[in-house]
Amino acid sequence: MDYNPFVILVFSDCICVIDAKLAVSRKCTDVNNQDNFFIHHEYDDYVDISKQSAFCKASFICDEIKSMTNWNRNRFLHDSILDVVSMIPRSTIVRFFIEPAKKHVTVKFGQKGHGHSKTELGDLLQMPIEEAIETTCKFLGLKLVVILTSISDQQFANKTIPFEIYGKMLLEAMKAHDISKCNASFDFKGNVLDEGFEFGKTIEMIGSRIHQLIKEKQHDIALTFMNIYCKTMEDLKNVSLTIENFKERFQPTNLSECK
Repeated sequence: MDYNPFVILVFSDCICVIDAKLAVSRKCTDVNNQDNFFIHHEYDDYVDISKQSAFCKASFICDEIKSMTNWNRNRFLHDSILDVVSMIPRSTIVRFFIEPAKKHVTVKFGQKGHGHSKTELGDLLQMPIEEAIETTCKFLGLKLVVILTSISDQQFANKTIPFEIYGKMLLEAMKAHDISKCNASFDFKGNVLDEGFEFGKTIEMIGSRIHQLIKEKQHDIALTFMNIYCKTMEDLKNVSLTIENFKERFQPTNLSECK
């Protein structure tokens, strides 16, 4: 189906609406056999054009959802997400963490941080940890889509759900297994930071801990991801069914009367 209807708007003063539309139709014999070609007179009700636009948009959404939900290779998807999670390098996660961490710490503490407590540092680093995990999930979502679109099933290629959605599902899976609570592994209570304290080493240690937790819980993360994925697919099917039920109400009745 062509989701972009072609509408010719007709203006006329001296002939009736039907005759004007018929005259235009005869001059457009090269296109007026197309299913998405319509002739609309300025005196016609614009509701029909609105309905046609809504019908095409609803059809596009339903077809896209069907192309996503009709693919049934859950075992392959599970193995693929496990692969991308297990193979992510430690250096990648450290890199995703180090920039937001330095930004938050230097804004709050300055370049040194002397005189501030470890508790303050621990609290301050929680937001960069969450940002790093979110960036990691987006990165893994993109890697997953590359794997899925590289398989031999050409009918599936380019019909996978967007990598951002995979990334969000993966983020929810990691939250379910407390990956963002890696801060609890470090002693950030009490003592004031002394002159020997080095932000860089601490930040790298936490980044490494994020990587370690992901590796330790990779199987649980993959299983939780699949549960979220299956639930998401069911939700998408329900959305598609709802739109299909409303779509017939959008079908225009007058636009094609002169075709």
